[in-house]
Amino acid sequence: MQKHLRLQDAKQVEAKAARIKEWVTNKLRELEQQNQLLREQNDRCNQQLELLRNHIAAQGSRNCTVSILGIS
Repeated sequence: MQKHLRLQDAKQVEAKAARIKEWVTNKLRELEQQNQLLREQNDRCNQQLELLRNHIAAQGSRNCTVSILGIS
């Protein structure tokens, strides 16, 4: 009887461990997908930031030229 209970408990523990492993695997996959999306979004934001920096630098150069020539 005792062996039967231990065997039953072991089976329950194994089943629970399998469910936990499946949950962890699914959660990891979900987080990896989310991470990939965030990396792509970050790349796009960095590209936009670079464009804005270049635009601001170009505006600064133009303003500097205008002030050197004495044009208001």
